[in-house]
Amino acid sequence: MVLDEAHMVYVWGLVESGKAKFLSVRDCLQDYGIFRPLYGKLGNCLIANNGVPILLLSATCCPVAIDLILGSLMLKTVDISFFRGELVQPKIQILRFYMEYPLKLCNNLIRMFSKETEIKDQDLLPTLIYSGTRKATLTVINVLNRARGKKMDAYNSKSNLIRRYHACTGDKDKADCVEDFENKKFPIFSSTMALGLGQNWKRVRCVIYMGRGDPSTISQMMGSCGRDGRPGLAILFMEPI
Repeated sequence: MVLDEAHMVYVWGLVESGKAKFLSVRDCLQDYGIFRPLYGKLGNCLIANNGVPILLLSATCCPVAIDLILGSLMLKTVDISFFRGELVQPKIQILRFYMEYPLKLCNNLIRMFSKETEIKDQDLLPTLIYSGTRKATLTVINVLNRARGKKMDAYNSKSNLIRRYHACTGDKDKADCVEDFENKKFPIFSSTMALGLGQNWKRVRCVIYMGRGDPSTISQMMGSCGRDGRPGLAILFMEPI
């Protein structure tokens, strides 16, 4: 048995046990993509398949999460062999910007993009803009179109500038948007965590994260850029101290 993105066992294990309601991060991040609460019930499956080898893979998993994953899977430390490696991407540059506007307005994005008269849509860096909620993905689209001087395109599902993706997006729309992005028909995705886990796009050059989240999740998102070995850019908006 092979379990990719094993840190999701930790997330859904908390959901299954009822402990997630005490975590503030659960309100900051919606849409854990194709991963579902059944991840929190895998321990029962392992009991029914005693002796079956299992391989757990995760790029970001803190010690606390490891302990809770083993508890969710009903395993002991002596039952597991750990292989730890340092996965570094030195070509990803991380820039932090202090927010000038409230997070929910997403107006901090305005200074990141110039007018269309200065840079054409097709010349923009392929970018993923992650938001914590589904509602925020639409706000990002509105702000970005305003920054580019294209207010009339805010609700254009076939925009050549930006489209959105979240768990409640229709299956056909999801497939069409992913295919169009891969075919370079538009440069920017506004999405929740529903997009990213399980994807391996070499085209992405920039990742922008809007909102709060746990460090391991943010690191996972930043790792979506520069996967072809070329330089990547990760932009984080921080609340002023």
